Amino acid sequence: MALEALRHAAAAELQLFVKDQGSDFPAIDWVWRALRTRGKLLGPQGSFCWGLLPPLACQAAGGDPQQALLLSVALECAIAAADALDDVQDQDAADALWRSCGLATATNTATFLLFLSQLAVVRLSDRGLSDEKVVELVRSFAAAGAKACSGQQRDLDQSPSSDVDESQYLSRIAEKSASLARWACRSGAMLGCDALQAVEPLSEFGFNLGMALQIGNDLAALTSDGEDRADLRSGNRTLPIVFALDHASEPDRMELAGFLSTSDLSVLPAKRMDRAREIVVASGALLYTAVMADVYWEHALSCLEYVDRDRAGPLLDLLTRMRSSRRG
Repeated sequence: MALEALRHAAAAELQLFVKDQGSDFPAIDWVWRALRTRGKLLGPQGSFCWGLLPPLACQAAGGDPQQALLLSVALECAIAAADALDDVQDQDAADALWRSCGLATATNTATFLLFLSQLAVVRLSDRGLSDEKVVELVRSFAAAGAKACSGQQRDLDQSPSSDVDESQYLSRIAEKSASLARWACRSGAMLGCDALQAVEPLSEFGFNLGMALQIGNDLAALTSDGEDRADLRSGNRTLPIVFALDHASEPDRMELAGFLSTSDLSVLPAKRMDRAREIVVASGALLYTAVMADVYWEHALSCLEYVDRDRAGPLLDLLTRMRSSRRG
């Protein structure tokens, strides 16, 4: 099944599911808004969406990708919920859901989406999946979500003076981002076949894809012209900042550490933020971060060598498009 056709089918499944399960929810309009943001199946065309991963992995493992469309629904609802809650916690996005509907409604909408995600997985039993497999999918979904929450909490626990090294950063994003990507591909592969020799490579593909995407996002956040999500302004110790603090010249390192120790980074003038970026760039951090993202892209690509090339074609196509867009 081609990539475009699969996205259309997954989007249609999501729309039918939400209409069926959420028609009586008083804040349903905000649910639709959360599901139509960038990076979602119902969002702008051309951008990556998590909901494509389960059916693509199912197809790569030898199954019918339409078997995994309910997993697409589950993942889209969970990611939309996580994004809405992340915006409430960080309060750094100008277009955040809570800015339009309020903190209480945004939180309740996200909670509703989380319950919908669980319902979507359970509904697989209505389509002939064994109870044993449904239970395993529900269990592994909950475990991946719990890991993502752990990674998010480590982010929230950071203070401007937090001392974070590269291994801690990688461990944090492995929990926060890669855990759900791994589940998406592993669960899809489980619906496609029972052979571990197909499931495990696709599971590892998802993990490495999640790592590459998060590192790429952190690089983009630092180089973006916009201030709303700038990691320097939030004080978030992402890989470029961690690298700069370790490898910049001593005067630059001390100056950057001084910026980051400011109690309220949001009040720093633009010139000082520009100077902080200059220090990060001069340290070689952007190049190093881009190389690290490439390492994980290559790991993801190598995982597909263990899967039938024809069946994995659409998944490889997605990987190639995403990697090209990140580089462009």
